[in-house]
Amino acid sequence: MGASFEEDVAAYSAAGFGGIGIWEFKLPADDTANVTLLRAAGLAVANEPESVLVITGPLGDAGSQDLVVEGLREIAAAAADAGVRLGLEPIHPSQSATVSFVNSIHDALALLDEAGLGEVGIMADTYNLWEETPAALAPIAPRVTGLHIADVPAEPGRTDRVLPGEGGLRSAALVRALAGAGWDGFLDVEIFSTPDLFWSLPVAEAARQAYAFASTLHTTAGPTPYGSEPQGSQTVP
Repeated sequence: MGASFEEDVAAYSAAGFGGIGIWEFKLPADDTANVTLLRAAGLAVANEPESVLVITGPLGDAGSQDLVVEGLREIAAAAADAGVRLGLEPIHPSQSATVSFVNSIHDALALLDEAGLGEVGIMADTYNLWEETPAALAPIAPRVTGLHIADVPAEPGRTDRVLPGEGGLRSAALVRALAGAGWDGFLDVEIFSTPDLFWSLPVAEAARQAYAFASTLHTTAGPTPYGSEPQGSQTVP
């Protein structure tokens, strides 16, 4: 989490990743230098500007959903003007009161249908979709704008995320379902953690471990690339 963008790029490239998910707060101000850095490292971009994701926030009063629909329409129009794919991300049900009221594939599709936004996709995340079945995920493969991979910890009560494969076989099953349905984007390792757990690792070691675990999914699920993001998320080729 504390590594600079330059350190992230160097570590992810050295670990074998083929891409990186961009988080704006990590970027130095010089866009030209950032592009040059990525090209020199041979890293593609997994999220931003390959795709941009959006979450709704929790529901407040009775007018909240109408406000979200209006906002989604405005964002979708801006994304279309910029030529960037937009994906709505369902969030884990445990965070419905704090992060988003869209907590399943069904919720996301229903909201986009209400907004009349059939062109907007779904940002998938194996942690957030932990309670979904592979059969529910496969049909939306054409609409998936990106795929974050992480596991729910096996130990009860933890709210952090662990590397894909550490919490069971669900991530592999979901990735396999998408790959089998023709999706071939990046596997973007996204680990929200704490300073005493995954985020305590030096960036090079975090990248090495993330690549190793993501590669296991790659072997299981088929020829899907990998990626990574600054707070502990990597992308694989």
